[in-house]
Amino acid sequence: MTFSEAMDYINAISKKGSVLGLDTTRELLRRIGNPQDKLKFVHIAGTNGKGSVLAFISTILAEAGYRTGRYISPVIYQYCEKIQINGEYISTQAVAAIVEVLKKACDAMVRDGFEQPTVFEVETAMAFLYFLNEGCDIVVLETGMGGRDDSTNVIQTPVCEVLTSISLEHVGIIGNNLAEITECKAGIIKDNSNVVLYAQSDEVTEIIQKICEDRKCSLTVTKPEQIIRKEDSLEGQIFDYGEHKDIYIRLLGEYQLKNAAAALEVIDVLRNNNYNITDTDIKNGMEHTSWSGRFEIVNSRPLIIMDGAHNPDGARVFADTVKEYLDDYIKIFVMGVLRDKDYPSIIKLTNDLASAIITINPDNARALSDTELKDAINEIKERDIPVIAAGRIEGGIEMASQIAIQLGHEKTAIIVFGSLSFLGDLGRYLYQ
Repeated sequence: MTFSEAMDYINAISKKGSVLGLDTTRELLRRIGNPQDKLKFVHIAGTNGKGSVLAFISTILAEAGYRTGRYISPVIYQYCEKIQINGEYISTQAVAAIVEVLKKACDAMVRDGFEQPTVFEVETAMAFLYFLNEGCDIVVLETGMGGRDDSTNVIQTPVCEVLTSISLEHVGIIGNNLAEITECKAGIIKDNSNVVLYAQSDEVTEIIQKICEDRKCSLTVTKPEQIIRKEDSLEGQIFDYGEHKDIYIRLLGEYQLKNAAAALEVIDVLRNNNYNITDTDIKNGMEHTSWSGRFEIVNSRPLIIMDGAHNPDGARVFADTVKEYLDDYIKIFVMGVLRDKDYPSIIKLTNDLASAIITINPDNARALSDTELKDAINEIKERDIPVIAAGRIEGGIEMASQIAIQLGHEKTAIIVFGSLSFLGDLGRYLYQ
């Protein structure tokens, strides 16, 4: 099988969509030898912050000399980005070879009366098989949706489970309220394991504490009051957290300090479980961590920032970060959203920060059109600012650049946000 043929197969089974539950994944993995049972994991669930926490942890582990797998979704730039070892993407040849094995297993399952595995189930199996074949010491992976019934939750050998910021998400699918959604995400917690919880609301914390008590787990809750920010600019941040001093990160925003604190707590758990990670490894890993699409500066002249804020909680953090770093800038938003997201709340939380808003069409079957988003913004906004539909991301950036030139302000920022689904298109356009 070639990589092109593998992608044809992946695209074909993508049409089935998502199906929650573990039975099909378990059967597929059983047929390829249960590679996940021979690996160690840090497993991450939550609404926001999963990717950043994953990036911090996996980069530190790689700095410490551990062969570290990453399994992430969604991706920004290319398909192979979702499966990495020490920052290096899986090769197209490896994808082709493993998909050929998995297709045979899937076809046999269908002949035997099982459901055809979904694309996420196949990709999860691909990641586990690749990580085993490549001799990974540890794998850091994030859930796709929820936790309890997510395909990644077939694992039985976690070293640590991590719960990041939890808020309302996928309502009606993984739960109908915050308590049910929290319980679903906490479904990744295994008996007698180590759990790190990002400090948050009392409701979430009490639920996690009760689950950890019932399952006899060791629970560590981050201590945001111990975060001391010492330097802060568009170049990065320096902070102390407990005994960790003068930690430099390139990721911007107060929320990234909180994500970094969660990662540091996980590293402390790993150290207490005989992982050899020095203070130097931690400092170097934190400094070298990058994470695309999280208030990321992608161009300096003009200043262009992209952010994947795609839900109310993410939009709230995004708005705070814009105020923190760009208060004296003229801000032009380029915005695209998916139809199934709470885009009215995103608009309410962000529109008053902009001097102009350009709407675009994300290249996604679930996208809200640029004209529909424009109409929604015009209905919600309270200030008289121009809102212009621009079609594709390329047209949106060109239009925003023209407006920036017309305004002639020394400090002007173009900020692209609303969904991760088109940020790769932005990168390709800027760097072509």
